[in-house]
Amino acid sequence: MALNVRNKLGFIDGTIPKSPLNHRDSGSWSRCNDMVVTWLMNSVSKKIGQSLLFMSTAESIWRNLLARFKQDDAPRVYEIEQRLKLVTLWEEYKNYVEITVCTCGRCECNAALLWEKMQQRSRVTKFLMGLNEAYESTRRHILMLKPIPDIEDVFNMVT
Repeated sequence: MALNVRNKLGFIDGTIPKSPLNHRDSGSWSRCNDMVVTWLMNSVSKKIGQSLLFMSTAESIWRNLLARFKQDDAPRVYEIEQRLKLVTLWEEYKNYVEITVCTCGRCECNAALLWEKMQQRSRVTKFLMGLNEAYESTRRHILMLKPIPDIEDVFNMVT
């Protein structure tokens, strides 16, 4: 990000090529390149930096670092995608389930009652999820009821 903000990304990706020595921009290119090289060297450990000392361009240093440290980490990608799916599911869940919060500070706004109703519904849902496939039609019927009955009534319906 720092390189992008300073319009210096081209020095590491090669889109700002080295000017010929006799070109009027040669000195400017060299100073900017040295500045980016310094930033890169200061961004790595001393041990890694020592192995980069004899590379003259920011692009060559960057390519070396990419070759050394860029990895295809399939387990990490899998973990990230699982977490993304979970985040997406939570966002979708919030669309269907209103999470109640006390707005008055003294619980005179029925937040506690609404919270208890949400907990009751959650218990019913979890109970229904635990039923085997033989109870599928009963489960569907219960989920269609408005309002969703409390857990005791659902238990009695299933039995």
